[in-house]
This record gives sequence, C-alpha cells and structure tokens, in this order.
Amino acid sequence: MSRLITNPTIIKELRQRLRERRSWLLPTLYLLVLSGTVSFAYYFGTEVEQQAIQREVQGADIGLAIFLTVVFTQIIVLLLMAPVFSAGSITIEKEQRTLAGLLTSLLTAPQIWWGKFVAALLFLLLLLFSALPMLAVSFAFGGVEPMQ
Repeated sequence: MSRLITNPTIIKELRQRLRERRSWLLPTLYLLVLSGTVSFAYYFGTEVEQQAIQREVQGADIGLAIFLTVVFTQIIVLLLMAPVFSAGSITIEKEQRTLAGLLTSLLTAPQIWWGKFVAALLFLLLLLFSALPMLAVSFAFGGVEPMQ
C-alpha cells in the first residue's frame, strides 16, 4: 500500500485532473446521462407493463428495472471511458512537452505507467461512486436486496 501512495505520478495526475474544468463537467454529464436512462426505464417500465398486462405496476418491478438500468448503463459508459482516460494521459504529456522531463526523472517506465493507470482508475471510481444515489432510488422502490 505504501508503494501506491508514494508514487508521485499518481498524486500529480490526480491534482492535474481535479484542477481541470472538465473534471467537474464530466461527472455532471455522466450523472445526467444516467438519470436520463433511469427516467426512460421508469417511464417505459410503468407504461408498457400497465398496458400489456392490465394490472397495477408494483414498486418492486420498477425498483428492479431501475437497478438493472443503472448497473448496465454504468458498465457500458465506464468501459467506453476507461481507455480514453488512460490513453489520454500520455498524450497530454506529449502535448504539454513534459514527457521528456518525466522520462528523465528517477521513476522507471513501469512506475510512470502504473501511476497514470491508477490515477485514471481512481477518477473512474469517483464516477462510479457518484452514481450511488441513483442506486438508492431502486432500493426505495424495492425489489432489490442489499446483497445485489
């Protein structure tokens, strides 16, 4: 664990990411897309089921639909965004002309790569945890157990 914390590339990358404007814009857009898909699932989950079966829609059905929608949307969006974050970090170093200084530092190439990878992973975890209130909505409706 101490090797993870002492890698200066992780700290530098996280500072750089969180100081940029897009670091706050991206989670906002992510949550807007996620809430749009949840609204879509809620509307079509209640509307289609009510018309097809002619019965009252239960909260457990809505909760399960919202839960599955949030989980699968997160998987798809995060799998599309993960390569962009990790590949873009080296490109940014080249554009800012700081790659040569980074390569001549005391860090080895695997340490540089590991630091950039962990920083990108931590930013994706920030996005993942920011969607926990959306999952809490599905628990409020019911139909989903805490172990799921």
